[in-house]
Formats: sequence, C-alpha cells, structure tokens
Amino acid sequence: MKKIIALAVVMCFAATCSAAWWGKDTKKAEQAPVNVMKGLIISVNIPQNEIVVKDEKTLIDKVLIVKPEMYKSIKVGDAVEVKTKAGSNVVDNIKVTKAASVEKKIEKKKKK
Repeated sequence: MKKIIALAVVMCFAATCSAAWWGKDTKKAEQAPVNVMKGLIISVNIPQNEIVVKDEKTLIDKVLIVKPEMYKSIKVGDAVEVKTKAGSNVVDNIKVTKAASVEKKIEKKKKK
C-alpha cells in the first residue's frame, strides 16, 4: 500500500515538473523581440510601401516598409513611435506622437 502511494506522489510530481517545463517553451516562442523607435517621418514612398524615419536617438535616417493601410494615419513631418521585429525593417505598429518633443530632441542633438 505504501509503495502505491509513493508511486502516485512521484508520478504527480513528475507530471507537474513536465507541465511547467513545456509551458515555459511556448511562452518564449510567442514573445518575439521587438524594436521600438521614435522619430520624425522624413519621406513617404507610397508605390514602394516605404517611409523614411529619422531616429531621435541616433539621428540616422531609417527606411522602413509599411502596410498600405498604415498610410491613412501618417504624413511627412509626423512624430511617430514605430515597432518592428528585431532585425527587421517591416513595421508591425506605428503610432503618431507629439511632434514638438521629438523635434526638440533632434535639434538638441544636431547642435552638439
């Protein structure tokens, strides 16, 4: 009788450990690294689905690929926050922010 109870306890422990181990792998696979960049839209190229954004931190112009439906909410001169997958230049999400704060940061860095 004691052996059966001990075996049941060991099996429950093993099942719990394996469930926790499998759960960790699926969570990591779902969370892909994301790059977030703030800057000003310098140009918009609708035929090629591209925008050029000046990064407020590095002051480098970056060419990004956007989906055609994203053009409705953006225009040249807008301050934006852009989310892309790590190592990619394809935009997942773009949000228009306050232009004045981004422009001030870029101007300060240009003066240095």
